[in-house]
Amino acid sequence: MKRIAGILTFFIIAFLVGAAIFCVLKYIFYLKEENWDLENDKQALTEILKKERELEEKLIQEKAAVKADLQTSQERLAKLATDFQQVQNFVEQLNSENTALKTENDNLKDEQYSLNNKLIQMTQENDSFKARLGSLVELKKAIRELKQKMRSKTHGEIKEKTQPERIREGNHGYLIKSGKTTYPSKAKIEVNLVTTTDR
Repeated sequence: MKRIAGILTFFIIAFLVGAAIFCVLKYIFYLKEENWDLENDKQALTEILKKERELEEKLIQEKAAVKADLQTSQERLAKLATDFQQVQNFVEQLNSENTALKTENDNLKDEQYSLNNKLIQMTQENDSFKARLGSLVELKKAIRELKQKMRSKTHGEIKEKTQPERIREGNHGYLIKSGKTTYPSKAKIEVNLVTTTDR
């Protein structure tokens, strides 16, 4: 009976030791699996961290590039503003010159209009003189009018010279003074007859 109890005790102890060893081995396998999972998670996190760092470096580089582009754009914008101001000043100068040229053009048009009117008037007078001087009767009439004008002019000058105040201020009554005559010179008029032939 004691022997059966000893064997039974041995089996129970063996069973318990086997169960304990099984539990220990299972726990060890569990820890290894957990360690393996932790290593995988660590490796995955390391990869993620590496990618994040690469992304961060890429973002820093892109930020630097964007900053450089922004500075370049600001410089170009400042240059464009300066160029725009210069162009605006040039346009204002052109506008003022254009206004001055329009005014000058209007003045020239007015002057041309006046000159055209004077030319028309002179042409009419020239035609009138040609018509008058073309015939012998009109030429004689013009000569008589010229002589009358000369006589009235010389008569008026002699009358002025004979007045007492004019004598004191002018030639003192002399007809020749300092070797020069004070009497107006005579005009010599030559007339050439123009003959017209009828066809």
